Amino acid sequence: DEGFYNTSPAISPQGDKIAFITNRDFFCSLYIMDANTGEIITKLAEGNQSPNFEELNILTPGLTWSPDGSKIAIAALSHGYDVIYVFDVEEEDYITLPIKMDGVQDVNWSWDGMSLVFIGQNARQTDIYTYNFETKEVKNLTDDIFTDRDPCWSQDGKTIYFSSDRNSYKNIQDVPDGFKIYQHDFSQLEIYSLDIETNQVKRITDMPSSNEVSPIVSPDGSQILFISDLNGINNIHKKKLVFSSDDTFVNDIKDIKSVPVTNSQSGLYQLSASKDGKKLAFSSLYKSSFNLFLLNNPFDFELDVK
Repeated sequence: DEGFYNTSPAISPQGDKIAFITNRDFFCSLYIMDANTGEIITKLAEGNQSPNFEELNILTPGLTWSPDGSKIAIAALSHGYDVIYVFDVEEEDYITLPIKMDGVQDVNWSWDGMSLVFIGQNARQTDIYTYNFETKEVKNLTDDIFTDRDPCWSQDGKTIYFSSDRNSYKNIQDVPDGFKIYQHDFSQLEIYSLDIETNQVKRITDMPSSNEVSPIVSPDGSQILFISDLNGINNIHKKKLVFSSDDTFVNDIKDIKSVPVTNSQSGLYQLSASKDGKKLAFSSLYKSSFNLFLLNNPFDFELDVK
């Protein structure tokens, strides 16, 4: 009763604000709140009210802050296609990037401010794309028949982490001639990394009994957070990205075991972290409504597992 659908949290790099989508004014709109108090600061855009904002993508959100916290990029349905808008938070005005696709999802701003990574969809496939603000070039990085989602940048800008159903097919060159997608087990998602310079894909997780999505990388690149339904419910897990003395008999990053960070009885969704990794925002069902939550020091958090 009187609950709202609050979703797609994107915490600012400084950790002081959260942009999110909510239907608190009946239509799904873009709001900004104070990350410490939850107090609403402003409403940037109204969805479902004009051809420019026919629909905000609440199920496959594309919402991200620029590194200096002055702008927000968001994917939205406009005149029958998905586009990316960039809002000036202070001026509350926006520009439209030269991107128009059947679907645009999971927009993420690089930490140097020069590029966006996003999932672009056409009638045949979904791929990882980048957009360069200086050259205005749109580039397809994966260009294969597998489903990709949830891309995020490492802070050094050299790697993109993402979730995919490609299993052991890391690159398009690995796919044999005559391969048919209906012969492939595309029901299970794992975390992968993509090297920007070489365009090589590396498998990060190998958890065949669960789905792994929504990766977030620590500032130093040594750890990754992601959502896994290993126990039947979406919870946050943590995994090392570098070998340590405890990994004597482990030869591949994907074989390093993850550890749970949360043990919620209600599924957790849509992770977003501040630049210093000290604050993590996510959405979850609480008292019959989707609400937003904040977890402090997520990369240092240790769950007491018996």
